[in-house]
Amino acid sequence: MAGGCGLSHQCSGEAGLGDRFTAAGVSWSSAGENIGQGNASNTEASIITAANGLTDLMLAEVAPNDGHRKNLLNTGFKRIGLAVTRDANGKVWFTQDFVN
Repeated sequence: MAGGCGLSHQCSGEAGLGDRFTAAGVSWSSAGENIGQGNASNTEASIITAANGLTDLMLAEVAPNDGHRKNLLNTGFKRIGLAVTRDANGKVWFTQDFVN
């Protein structure tokens, strides 16, 4: 996402989420993904604060637009993968991947 395709679950030419998990050797039967973006200064504390703020916003979602919240609270998901990075412009890119 930070490399150019923006806030998207699947960049052009990229395999789908399940195929990416399988290619990485992840055994899964159900999967979900949350993505987000925000801004932060170039300190670890600021980046963590931005990532936590994005998660807080996701948890505050209400139906019917609460897909991120549903992923976070889904008791069927047993494992999570997290990625947080900050680009040169100060934008924080955030991914949460969930599998069972």
